[in-house]
Amino acid sequence: MTPELSSALFRFVIRGHGANRESESMENGMSGSIEARLKELGIDLPDAPVPAANYVPTVRTGNLLYISGQVSKNADGLIIGKLGDGFSIEDAQAAARVCALNLIAQAKAACDGDLDRVIQVVKLVGFVNATPDFEQHPQVLSLIHI
Repeated sequence: MTPELSSALFRFVIRGHGANRESESMENGMSGSIEARLKELGIDLPDAPVPAANYVPTVRTGNLLYISGQVSKNADGLIIGKLGDGFSIEDAQAAARVCALNLIAQAKAACDGDLDRVIQVVKLVGFVNATPDFEQHPQVLSLIHI
């Protein structure tokens, strides 16, 4: 694995399509709330990354959305490094943030541009590229501040 962080599997519970979705959002007073919060935080989501190989980026089954593995790739390309071998925790945290934003962008694309359809994150898995003696993995993954 060349990027310092990639995420293997994501499962989201989402609202369905159509009028039911609109009425749920309106009843909860949440229409556009995720987008508004991102804007408030000064976060602009990237476009959902195009798959690098022959796979689909998302699969929906019922109200579950599975998102294929994401990597730390921004407009400049892959963020490459290995913790414990010249790559700092701060660099890894920044790369993890890029990966997390790519994940959210995939979810948004799969929900027809409406992140308020995401009800719950069921599973989130992250991987950190590090030397065998590196022991501070939680500092990379648990401190992702988007």
